[in-house]
Amino acid sequence: MYCYVCGFYNPEDAPICSNCGTRLITNANPRFGTLEEFDKDNIIAQVFSKFESNFSDLFEEMGEMKRKIGTLDQDVVVLRNGLLSLVEILSEKGLIQRDKFSHIWENRILSDIQNKEERERFQAYKENILMMFHGRNRDAFEQLVLEGEGLIDEGELDEGLETLEKALKKDPENYRLSFYLGQTYYMRSDLKRARKFFQQTLVSHPNDYDANLFLGLVHNDTGEIEEAVEHLNKAVEISSEFYLPFFTLGTIFYFEGNLKLADFFLGMALEREKLPEILFFMALVKKDRNQPKKAEKLLLETIEIDPGFEDAYYYLGMVYLELGWSRKAQGMFEEVLQLNPSRLELVRPFELDDKSIEYVQHNEEIMKLLEKCDKFAERREHHRAIAYCRGLLSVEQGNPLVMVYLAMYLVDSEQLEEAALLAERILSQDVPEGMGLAAYSIRHSALKATGQLEEAVGLAHEMMERYPSNYAKTLGYVHLAMDLCELKNLSDAEECAKTGLKISDRDLRHHALDALAWVNYRKGKLEKAYDLLEESLSLSPGNPLALYHLGIVLLSMKRKKEAEQILKKLLELREEGSPFPKHLIMSIREHLSALKKHGTTEKPDTESTE
Repeated sequence: MYCYVCGFYNPEDAPICSNCGTRLITNANPRFGTLEEFDKDNIIAQVFSKFESNFSDLFEEMGEMKRKIGTLDQDVVVLRNGLLSLVEILSEKGLIQRDKFSHIWENRILSDIQNKEERERFQAYKENILMMFHGRNRDAFEQLVLEGEGLIDEGELDEGLETLEKALKKDPENYRLSFYLGQTYYMRSDLKRARKFFQQTLVSHPNDYDANLFLGLVHNDTGEIEEAVEHLNKAVEISSEFYLPFFTLGTIFYFEGNLKLADFFLGMALEREKLPEILFFMALVKKDRNQPKKAEKLLLETIEIDPGFEDAYYYLGMVYLELGWSRKAQGMFEEVLQLNPSRLELVRPFELDDKSIEYVQHNEEIMKLLEKCDKFAERREHHRAIAYCRGLLSVEQGNPLVMVYLAMYLVDSEQLEEAALLAERILSQDVPEGMGLAAYSIRHSALKATGQLEEAVGLAHEMMERYPSNYAKTLGYVHLAMDLCELKNLSDAEECAKTGLKISDRDLRHHALDALAWVNYRKGKLEKAYDLLEESLSLSPGNPLALYHLGIVLLSMKRKKEAEQILKKLLELREEGSPFPKHLIMSIREHLSALKKHGTTEKPDTESTE
């Protein structure tokens, strides 16, 4: 006898379902006899009557839940108002800072949300991880998995992952555990570890769709195009249901210049999911294949779905320029500048006095040429990037786009003096804020590298006067805090760091926290510095300067093992291509060498770390 509620099969004479407890409609009812003697219409009526009763109970329960939620909402409002009133009173008495309280509250909420998501993600894998054990010591394996789970539940993700890696060593063929580790490291942008665990997954389970997909994404992110295409194609062979492998292949072939294959794969992606990113790249393909009308339609669809898609407006403007519709193009470029006033392609060359927008097409061609320089720089061939930029600048004399790229490559290769001269030339023009801030930062770095700290302080003030936005002022106050630290003016440095923190938006808050942490370190307030750095890194986990500062603070706190882990991580980031000044790399290696030889280190040199 099947239960009509849950479908569980019960013995014929069972009065109730042994799975869900529902009373069964039996074949023999003492009041009515057997089903053969009973009218089928009456049986159906009984079933519908039971369903009606169940739905009635369900609606009552839903009504009760709605009432409880309403009461809970009222309680939350009361608690929130009470808390805000308390904050206001304490703020008026000068016991707390309202802005700081709000930021800490927001960060705690975001941290709790992230921890909850990570807990739920591990829970989704845990049962399969335990079921797939094929090693020798199951008890030890389970103990490590549960220990790792406990650390993740407590928000200690790094320690949790370390423990799960130990568990994997006891069961190397557990492909669900290796995939979980790979996916977690991928989400944390640790591509080296992610690749290792995805490859381990495929050793024991070569036809795993997710592992092939993610390994393809990792190879794409690291510029290993052939390997990326191989694994993404494998993912498509295993399952052609999802859009992501098709979309990624489409973008790979677009950037490789194979428009025919890009068109095919992006079309397949669009059949599965109509997302603005897919529409946008398909529009670029149509534009490059001289199909401007199709490109226009796709870009308009992109903007309809996502009105804040900056690149869609820009390339729609470029399509209109190709069609000769200057007024429409101008309208699109104005939309771009509303979203991003510092868009590099829309920087008007200083020698142009008219209001023509034809220069945008010229800038677009320059940007395509500069992309070649970027590829050299990504491979750490800075000398080739610099030589290529110099060649461009000889033709495009005074072009701020070319100068800003050349200056950045010169900084990466530690040629700060020439970079500073270029930055001065850029700032002599009427350039937008983004380009101007980059030029000021280059000049600032050059001044600090040559020990001209007073001049660096003056430059930071000049930058804030020229660009009075909160974004520019935050950067200025961060520069000032670090400069004044080196000048041993710690009281003014602290004031600047606090001001920068007060006016910072979320994009720059981690820099302001880092600056304030360094001031506290220089004042000997190690616990305070540590707390601020922890908050900074919660907002930007891969920020190398904050990691360096944290390593130095941990050394001063005699927490040698933790400091060594941080400093080694920084060297790994450097090897993976993260930008980091050479003098700090030398400092890191000196500290690691001291730890290795003596297990201790002198109080670290507090030279400029900017």
